[in-house]
Amino acid sequence: MKSFKVEVQKAVLTRRGEDLTQLPEDLIYESLSRKVSIDEIKGLIQMKEEDFNAGIAWGLRRGLFKIITENGKKFLVVGDHKDTLSNTFFELKKKKEMFITPEKQSDFLILKERQIVQYKTETKIEVVPNDSVDIRQIVIGQPVLTHEMLVTGNYKNLDLPTIPLSFSKEPFYQRGKKHFYIEFLEIVKEILISMGFEEMFGPYVEYEFWNFDALFVPQDHPAREVQDKFNISNKDLILDPSITPEIAENVMKTHLNGWKTGSLGWRNKWEMSNACTLILRSHTTAVSIRKLAQGVHNEFKYFTIDRNFRRDAIDATHLPEFHQCEGIIGGEGLNLKNLFGILEAFSKSLGVEKIRFKPGYFPFTEPSVEAYIYHDKLGWIEAAPGGIFRPEVTLPLGIKVPVLAWGIGITRFAMVYYNLSDIRELFSQNLDSLLLKEEVQIKFAHNKG
Repeated sequence: MKSFKVEVQKAVLTRRGEDLTQLPEDLIYESLSRKVSIDEIKGLIQMKEEDFNAGIAWGLRRGLFKIITENGKKFLVVGDHKDTLSNTFFELKKKKEMFITPEKQSDFLILKERQIVQYKTETKIEVVPNDSVDIRQIVIGQPVLTHEMLVTGNYKNLDLPTIPLSFSKEPFYQRGKKHFYIEFLEIVKEILISMGFEEMFGPYVEYEFWNFDALFVPQDHPAREVQDKFNISNKDLILDPSITPEIAENVMKTHLNGWKTGSLGWRNKWEMSNACTLILRSHTTAVSIRKLAQGVHNEFKYFTIDRNFRRDAIDATHLPEFHQCEGIIGGEGLNLKNLFGILEAFSKSLGVEKIRFKPGYFPFTEPSVEAYIYHDKLGWIEAAPGGIFRPEVTLPLGIKVPVLAWGIGITRFAMVYYNLSDIRELFSQNLDSLLLKEEVQIKFAHNKG
């Protein structure tokens, strides 16, 4: 005979679990015989504020119901998914305690996370004949580590057997979690790469030559005034080695008299000292121009997603530091319809169905267009200016094919994607209330999965 000391785990209700007759989200779900506003359902159900908020969040997470928006008002409607969590809770209420078996383990982990259930460990002595039973067969309720738990992180809540290990006594630092806005930007990158684009990069500290002059922006343009840009303090003139004498001369002649572009130019004086002023990049179009100057094939597709800096007053749709999604496409026969098609396809890939275009003006594109996307609360907001680079931009760099270009205000797309009405919410420290929003919660959870 052999005897084994076996530790088994059981789930029992906490004080909070004993006080609950049913899970808060189940009570909300059972009240949804029709489409009901959140305020109305809150008045119908007598429930503590914290329980109601938890019920909404967990009901959305479990798919018991979902939120729809009509005329700016949020309504709850019945979802199309059910799980075993409620059955496990009622079974435990009836039995008072249960072994934590593999098929129930995921439910108990969720209930433990919600402080409805707690674990207790019991030690048992099992006596069996020699070599008749594998010890693993009698460890009833021992937690089982699964691939799903490793992926979701639920393994951290398991009470696994202690394994003595030697380790260094270096301090342990808790690392942060990826922000949902960063997740959104990675989705945008994946979409553009799937559309055949290659990523390009450029510096934050930029020369005015690449930020303005190579884009055919005159040196007396209002956008180059000190109130619209951030200058970098430097007493000495620093020449950029990437500005070759040939490109510098071509750009200067284009500004002065149009060079051989067919334009008259700006007919203003042009000084290299102004072009070599260092600033914080005000748009990612500077990255596109640098890329074109490096030399490209006759057909190309490039993009970048990066930060820019302008002296904008902070409001619901503006920040002095913002992300822009820049793209360029070059090739024979390209026209404005191709640009519309690209922007529409990109928008629909992000779930933005309403987009419209109107004529615009920019010094470096002709024709120029302003793309607007629809926000449920803010209405139509400008999000994607673009056009076809003028010959005054491409010819000095040696580019002889049409180049489509745009600079998407990607933070405004994020507002529509997550249904946020204020751009500042993307960088708010109050993430608890923000993550209760259905659009943020569901899409963030989906992106992580």
